[in-house]
Amino acid sequence: MGIFIELYFSGNGNSDDMKMFGLMFIYYAVVTMLLLHVILKRTHEQISMIRFIFGTLLLYIMAIILLDPVLTMISGLDTVVQSPGAGLLAIFLVMLPIVAFFFYLINVFIYRTKDKRKVIYLFMAAQPLIAFLFLILLTVGSFFRLI
Repeated sequence: MGIFIELYFSGNGNSDDMKMFGLMFIYYAVVTMLLLHVILKRTHEQISMIRFIFGTLLLYIMAIILLDPVLTMISGLDTVVQSPGAGLLAIFLVMLPIVAFFFYLINVFIYRTKDKRKVIYLFMAAQPLIAFLFLILLTVGSFFRLI
């Protein structure tokens, strides 16, 4: 959270980086909620709305807390990763095993699904697809912004 606090108090709240982080969080929140809803419906799991909302919010909070250490960990890639899209993809893919572990804990203690393995595998398989879809949306959005 330190990097977000520094960006907020540095007066760069309206910078393109802050807009990108805001867009990334909104996208991740909406797509993850839709993904979890689809996964739970496809696996025929019955979860109450309160447990679904509480577990999803907990997953968002853990992802936000994890983003700062992940950004610090991959900051050494700036010489290897030249494009911002590749950097965003690296963020998504580095966070995948960590978020999947937290999702497993949420699944065990909050969602309490019957077939835990199937739900976890579907969630993990969808994370790289979410990252690629985000990159496609960024590419298309930047293309129409330039016209």
